[in-house]
Amino acid sequence: MAIDGKPNTKGRTSGKPRSKAYRYINPPTDEPWLHLTHELLRSPALMALSQNALKILFRLLDEHLAHGRSENGELRVSQQQLSEHCGIRYQSVPKAVRELEAIGLVAVVRSGKLLGKDAPNLYRLTMYGDGSLSAPPTNEWKRFRSIEHAKERIKAVEDKYQNERRKRPLSKMQRKKAINTSVNVTELSAVNAAPLRGDI
Repeated sequence: MAIDGKPNTKGRTSGKPRSKAYRYINPPTDEPWLHLTHELLRSPALMALSQNALKILFRLLDEHLAHGRSENGELRVSQQQLSEHCGIRYQSVPKAVRELEAIGLVAVVRSGKLLGKDAPNLYRLTMYGDGSLSAPPTNEWKRFRSIEHAKERIKAVEDKYQNERRKRPLSKMQRKKAINTSVNVTELSAVNAAPLRGDI
């Protein structure tokens, strides 16, 4: 069995035990852990995140750790679970997930919408390899060189989503809710002009 000794002048293990201080700065041996690189912690992508997105990122890191770091790409967490664990509104979860996708820290491998109501998404953390495919980290977050650039990307993705969402037909319940929350004539006119599902 190899001796965990401090290196000698040639960089080889001397056989002498390391100091207590060295043991204290090592990763824990009695509980799971994962690494976050210096580059990631100082990255514009991470600095540009909203509080909700940051909470969800840490929840996904926790899920990755709970599966022994071997199921990245198949991290299954429902919208309800993210809402309850992170302490954020249920309706706010999708926007925070879009933010993480836009910035390249998280990829949605499969949307729960494909399986029906309340089915969980499958997530992949891009800073780690994909265990199921034996693929290396993709690190899309590295392409951002400034916080401003990262925030512009987040805003562009969200604006595109909202524009596409406005083009979708409304259900009767959605129209009623929109009418009740309209604050001016312009908004009310837009709601009345929107097609109902079944009309097109």
